[in-house]
Amino acid sequence: MEAFQELIDAQLCDADVLLIIPPFYQIEFIALGPYTLKALAKEQGFSVEILHCEMLLAAYMGKEAYRKVCHRTPERYYQFIAERLFARSAFGLPPLGKETDSLHHADAALSSLRGDLSHDAYWEHGLQFFNVEELLALEAKCYQFVKLIAEAVANYSFKAIGFSIAFESQVHASVAMAQELKKKGVAVPIIAGGGYCNHGIEEGLAALGHQLDHIFAGEAEYSFLHFLENLGQPNTSFPRVIESERPYPLDALPMVDYEEYQAKVVSILGADFFARYIKLFWYETNRGCWWGDLIKCTFCSIPDVAFRSKSVKKIARELQEVKAKFPDKVILFADDILIKDFVEEYYPYTQNTHLPQIGFMEKIANDLEAVFKLKAINTRWILPGIETFSTTLLKRMRKGTMGKYNLYFLRNLACLQIECQWNLLYNFPGDTVAEYRYLMDLIPKITHLKNPTTLTNTLIGRGSPLYEQASKFGLDHLKPWRVYHSLFPDDAPVDMLANYFMAEWKGQRNAEMEATIGTIRGLVADWKANHAQAELALVQHTEDFFLIKDARKFNNYQAELTRIDLTQCLAYTDFTRYNPGDQWQEEALAKGYGVILDDWYVPLLTAPLPVLQQLEQARSCTVKTENTEMAGY
Repeated sequence: MEAFQELIDAQLCDADVLLIIPPFYQIEFIALGPYTLKALAKEQGFSVEILHCEMLLAAYMGKEAYRKVCHRTPERYYQFIAERLFARSAFGLPPLGKETDSLHHADAALSSLRGDLSHDAYWEHGLQFFNVEELLALEAKCYQFVKLIAEAVANYSFKAIGFSIAFESQVHASVAMAQELKKKGVAVPIIAGGGYCNHGIEEGLAALGHQLDHIFAGEAEYSFLHFLENLGQPNTSFPRVIESERPYPLDALPMVDYEEYQAKVVSILGADFFARYIKLFWYETNRGCWWGDLIKCTFCSIPDVAFRSKSVKKIARELQEVKAKFPDKVILFADDILIKDFVEEYYPYTQNTHLPQIGFMEKIANDLEAVFKLKAINTRWILPGIETFSTTLLKRMRKGTMGKYNLYFLRNLACLQIECQWNLLYNFPGDTVAEYRYLMDLIPKITHLKNPTTLTNTLIGRGSPLYEQASKFGLDHLKPWRVYHSLFPDDAPVDMLANYFMAEWKGQRNAEMEATIGTIRGLVADWKANHAQAELALVQHTEDFFLIKDARKFNNYQAELTRIDLTQCLAYTDFTRYNPGDQWQEEALAKGYGVILDDWYVPLLTAPLPVLQQLEQARSCTVKTENTEMAGY
């Protein structure tokens, strides 16, 4: 215990403000918000220190146990393990909160409504990594941890202490530590803010009690600086909820100090942890979503702020600096969408400077050329927001794409070895069995392409159109998940604090739908288990012939080798309208080398970049020859 107290003390020193990153923020990633505010404050002559309570708790309870708590899969969101571990510390509830049966059963955690989104078949039940006795042991550690942190912080001089709340899983820990600080006699303002303080949650936190004196809503650069300027001044008071001011120009933001972050990780978790587990750095290029400014995806809960971005020149300069200091790190853009013309504007910088591998969220690219360009700018990873291959579902989700493009994009990423992460959604309001049944035929043919991270139930999140415009989507009797009442005191304003909601709706929730989803769940599990060994690869054999290596669920993963000529190869790999009766298309369809989506033939064969470029060139020459021949008529 004494050694741990010394570890906490080693992270602290007097400053104008102490910003705390509370558990359960993931210890593998930098929290950009507090580091950005610290850099801004430094420019204005204020001192801000950052206390990584997420890392400290990981060191205290064990890194692997901490990481398992953070690994909350969408199909088990209802368990709220992170919140339960601090329920006693924050609100005096029983250890792990009230009604612990809801840890095991989704129906007990979500709703008692009939015909709603909590149906048994759509959730995974039972604890994933722990049993209840193990959770109780972790809860006892969290309870003691709060006291240790408060005792240490109370010994230092700050004008304000703040909690950076990026996610729902950090609320209870923040309230617990704030409350314990007040018990220790800390009289300075205790504040909170961060990405989670949006869509009215900030009002819920204010109504919850007086553990938090002030809550910053939305973007807080200007409001935080004004708070610092007036802090301690006579006759100055602040409202409980401090509203966001005008948007801060992103090109004026100083870059976060990644070297300081590295030093914090090494100090708390060790140099080996930084080398082995900190593979990625978050970096911000923009805020908002230009697609959302046009039409917001129906399940999207991002804040409603107008899209704006840094200049690509600034992005390239800062990424070059990061690469020079951390040559092995991949940079992930912490944005909701990629800047519209980013690829074209960024490409020239990649030719003349040393820039890192990057990853980002990206709208689906409709053609192969766009993916060539992504590869050219050193793209390592993409979160493409595929969601489904059903165009009717995509239309109701307002994704602005079609199933054929989603599948073609997934295939093209595989060809160019760009990693991706995507979820397969189901149980969407108004869905039909037909909008999922096609997957039973499709999935066995695409097990060589990247599998979804999870097959996940559609969630109604605060701030999303499904929440804000529930009646428009046929949703009635919207109410918070029942589990929230297990996490907060009886008199808490749960309606203002909840992030996820249930609703009644009319859908095809019948035996056929349940059987279909059950089959798809099994296929996705097989896909995950066997993806590494699956392949449908096209390789050059001779100048005029190619070989197809095929080992997919479609053929029970039994390797097959087929030789084809250039004519067949061009037809098998051509993304084009389906032409019934076309010899080569029909042959490819019969062998599962392609599928029909939205009346288009979508190729599934993957090939390395040189082969793809060769085929594109041959295809272009064929079109030119055909056009020349037609000109004579």
